Amino acid sequence: AGTSFSFVAEDAKQLEAQVEHWDLDGLLKPGWKGIVQEFVGGIEVSVEGWFNGENFTEDFNITLEEKRPYAGSLGPNIGCAYNTIFPIKRSSALVKKCLDPLGDFLKREGFVGQIDVNNIVGQDGTPYALEFTPRTGYDCCPTLAFGWGFGWRIARACGLEYETPEDRGFKFAGGVRVYIPPYPIEIEDSGTVEKMCANVKVDRPESLKEFFYEYDTKRTDDGLVCAGSCGIIGIAHGSGDSPREAGLAAYRVAERVKVPGKSYRAIDGWRRG
Repeated sequence: AGTSFSFVAEDAKQLEAQVEHWDLDGLLKPGWKGIVQEFVGGIEVSVEGWFNGENFTEDFNITLEEKRPYAGSLGPNIGCAYNTIFPIKRSSALVKKCLDPLGDFLKREGFVGQIDVNNIVGQDGTPYALEFTPRTGYDCCPTLAFGWGFGWRIARACGLEYETPEDRGFKFAGGVRVYIPPYPIEIEDSGTVEKMCANVKVDRPESLKEFFYEYDTKRTDDGLVCAGSCGIIGIAHGSGDSPREAGLAAYRVAERVKVPGKSYRAIDGWRRG
């Protein structure tokens, strides 16, 4: 089993320094190989659809993610600090460019389910695929489920009859990741992580039950507490007719969840929406 690393360098000198750092730390095995890619500037956009084994259903959406935990896109890349989701139609150019070309391959492989193509969309509108994700992922799926439901999508992809839920009356949904230390620092010793955050009391008002997706939590005789596996308490959700409106609603939920050491990206999470 190998280990993969990625690094966005400002120039060749910085890249060489990073490779030397990995080597000195003993992270590069004999015969290791690397791939150098050209950096393409633009907006990171995920295009998602559901495949039923023969073709795509009519259920598509876009996900925009802020991957860094601090305002102004500072800090380490944690995958998703904030996300904005909105449905799109099959006629969308991004569906035609990013998902439709996969149809024949997915059919040959007998694929059924959710598939996401994560792209950098350049200033000219051209998408450059970064990764293909055939799985339910965090934090977009809890936000998608909050906004438009999830079970019916799985059912339709499996060929089961399931009515599409009624329109809930908004266009966008947002989700902000709420966490406590040691997250976002990665610690290999799980015992250390558990010691630092396990059993920290979480006060999530009952009225927010449908607006807060619980993650690293568990129920005890004392109520809801952090389970101690990573420190991510959950995802606070909101909706609205604009990315900003959905974002502000999500932040209002995050503000009402009480937990010592609570952290989340500042209120600019929705800005790229």
